[in-house]
Amino acid sequence: MRVVGLIVEYNPFHNGHLYHLQQAKKITNADYVVAVMSGDFLQRGMPAIMDKWERTHMAIDNGVDLVIQLPTFFSTGSAEFFARGAIEILNRLGIVDTICFGSECGQVDLLKEIASVLVNEPPFFKESLMKHLGTGLSFPNARSKALVDYFSFIQEDHLELIHVLNSPNNILGIEYIKSLIESKSTIMPYTFKRKVSGYHDKSMEQNIASATGIRHFLNESNALQDLMHTVPKATYRIMNQYHNKKFPLFIDDFSSYLFYKLLNASPKDLMKYVDVSEGLEDRILNYSKECDCITTLIDRVKTKRFTYTRIQRALIHILLDIEQNDLDYYMSYNRMPYIKLLGFKKDSQRLLKSIKNNCDTPIVSNVNKGLQLLTTPALKMINKDIYASNLYNLAVFNKFKYPLKNDQTQKFIIK
Repeated sequence: MRVVGLIVEYNPFHNGHLYHLQQAKKITNADYVVAVMSGDFLQRGMPAIMDKWERTHMAIDNGVDLVIQLPTFFSTGSAEFFARGAIEILNRLGIVDTICFGSECGQVDLLKEIASVLVNEPPFFKESLMKHLGTGLSFPNARSKALVDYFSFIQEDHLELIHVLNSPNNILGIEYIKSLIESKSTIMPYTFKRKVSGYHDKSMEQNIASATGIRHFLNESNALQDLMHTVPKATYRIMNQYHNKKFPLFIDDFSSYLFYKLLNASPKDLMKYVDVSEGLEDRILNYSKECDCITTLIDRVKTKRFTYTRIQRALIHILLDIEQNDLDYYMSYNRMPYIKLLGFKKDSQRLLKSIKNNCDTPIVSNVNKGLQLLTTPALKMINKDIYASNLYNLAVFNKFKYPLKNDQTQKFIIK
């Protein structure tokens, strides 16, 4: 039995994701597909446009055998934390042979080489990194420049490297491989070149459009039928059933909740949250007094140093009470304290049996039972998932008057 792991958001599941799924099974010769999927809040600091349960339906309807939730602590983190959490889950399952991801370059050996430098930190790279950090660059930018310096030093094509390091899916792929190396994982990484649309492409003309493009379209238009060619039939059926009934949800739908939290906050209060530092706390508080929505606030706060995504992620961490101390603890804890199932295919019983025989981590399919059985590290993490889900459901109800089931009443999906 061969199992491939996918790390996904499916926001929403579109034709590019279907291609990824098909390529992953083909390249790795896998019998089963396990997807680690973000819950209701995502890596770039935004809410999912549709709740995690409907996105689980989309995944299973399109060929995924098992969907596992990536805890909110990791799903809203930087590329490094996001990757580390997802890889840790796949490691703990004890049955995953490979991971497969799309990338702009499609060259797994190149991504491995870069990841190896980041793990081992050769002296020249380390010196260059410190030099660039000393100029005031953000850590990601300083690291990219240090990598270019290092590969130029060893006489490799640094022009290609610059392109690789400027592409978001390449960066995620590097972080996946880095996490595999650091955890001494036996899981083998595979990649393939993404088709047509890049992550930020907003074009709707191709059959494979980016998730960003689809979300942008949904925010600007009610003509859902114009998206029909960009998503599989199973996805469109779900979207058509719930459009303007319980989706789409966007970051500005959380504006009132965030501004209420900022109302009496001090800079010191904000500095405890992940990604809030280096004066960002002052800019957030100063500009929040003159903005009526989150996107306007981000535009006002943004500078060369504070990117749009960095600010958006910081605001989500404030909204969800995700503190740096908590994240540091889980990173040092060095293992995933539980694995939460969202759904699986009925005919994948062999896969589940194998996981139960090989997984050394508590598996949660019923949150109420999980709350009774889990220990302190896991309880703190799962309670954050419950809080995030409740806040998401509240925003859905306020926008659409549609009551979603919470994590303690919603049963995991069997199809």
